[in-house]
Amino acid sequence: MPAESTLHKLHCALKAARLRAGLTQAQMAKKMRLSQGYLSQIESGARVPSLRVLQLAAQTTGAKLSELLDAA
Repeated sequence: MPAESTLHKLHCALKAARLRAGLTQAQMAKKMRLSQGYLSQIESGARVPSLRVLQLAAQTTGAKLSELLDAA
């Protein structure tokens, strides 16, 4: 269970960073060169993002990678 809780926090941190940046899923996915469906799956917890995707998300939203990881 602790791993699931950690992943849930990570997914929530990614979504929160996107919302703080004022981006829709479609806008963020386009900037990251990912499909909106894949980003949606990450935010909903259906997929676990790679470190590279986390780095892209941080760059796209202006968040620090460490902030996203610390939230988890």
